[in-house]
Amino acid sequence: DADADAAAAAAAAAAAAYAAADAVYAAAYATVNITTIANIAKKKNQQQTADICREILTEVVMDKVKTN
Repeated sequence: DADADAAAAAAAAAAAAYAAADAVYAAAYATVNITTIANIAKKKNQQQTADICREILTEVVMDKVKTN
């Protein structure tokens, strides 16, 4: 039956379009997650660097205070 074949083809096309849209969404979601993880890692690295700088500066200042 031609109508049944057309309906089956339309259903298959709709399923393929849905699967393609789902794949695009999944890829976009993964990209956002990768970016978020990278930003968190960058922020953590910046915090560690700032902590090290504070330790060094505190040590230098305390040495100056002790010698004066």
